Amino acid sequence: MSGQKASHIIASSNSMVKINRILLAIGATLNLLLAAFHITFPWLFNWETGLSSLSNTNRAIFITAHLWIILLLTVFAWASIMAWRDLISTGLGRICLLAIGLLWAIRTITEVAYFRIRLDGAGWRVALFGAIAVIYWIPLLSALVQ
Repeated sequence: MSGQKASHIIASSNSMVKINRILLAIGATLNLLLAAFHITFPWLFNWETGLSSLSNTNRAIFITAHLWIILLLTVFAWASIMAWRDLISTGLGRICLLAIGLLWAIRTITEVAYFRIRLDGAGWRVALFGAIAVIYWIPLLSALVQ
């Protein structure tokens, strides 16, 4: 391989690393914003009244699952900022990228399945959740082809 060709490959690789880091920072920001938004759900959706018809056990399960969603989104954000290099360069990191992307892809599908896009205004959520999946899959795919 000539020196010129090798330097082109290195420059191309460095620019992809920068793009991946930017994408993961965007993903982190979106995950943090969604975690913060989820914190407001009890007040925004008036859970005190809305969940009152559930049994104590079902209400506890619902709230506990919701708290875990907030924690999970926060961990996704933290990993995307603090461990971005590991996410794109290690086997476990790549599995995490795949899993985060899958979570958001499945969330996109469930948005379509359970909400009426035109009546509930879910179209923007479908676009956002699908975009987050892609944001995490681009670094994964670029890492796999290197």
